Amino acid sequence: MNATLLRHPSASADCTLGTLVFDNGDTFQTLELPWRDNKPNVSCIPQGYYDVVRHKSPSKGDCYEVLDVPAREHILIHVGNFPTDTQGCILIGIDRKNGAIQQSKLALQMLKLVAPEGFRLRIITE
Repeated sequence: MNATLLRHPSASADCTLGTLVFDNGDTFQTLELPWRDNKPNVSCIPQGYYDVVRHKSPSKGDCYEVLDVPAREHILIHVGNFPTDTQGCILIGIDRKNGAIQQSKLALQMLKLVAPEGFRLRIITE
């Protein structure tokens, strides 16, 4: 399974909103930190291609891990709604409103049905 995360230009200095689209047409909303030179805990990850696998995180539970991110580790796709819910990970939701994403728990449950073991992720910016 392949997916593309299309990052949208943001008017906010607090976050980067995006749309995650799978080959089969399933679509989710995302929220990441803004680009700050790939610095840990304050930046989104670089554009590129990544393998994503199911992961059991001690702090985030059953989620996904983005592998082989240059100069970074433990980048997850997990539940959250606001920029304060991430330290460089990708948050996933169904809808977005006022600089936040909504229905994050439902989105993660749906993602587990779409890509039960993982997927290949391409990240690009509009």
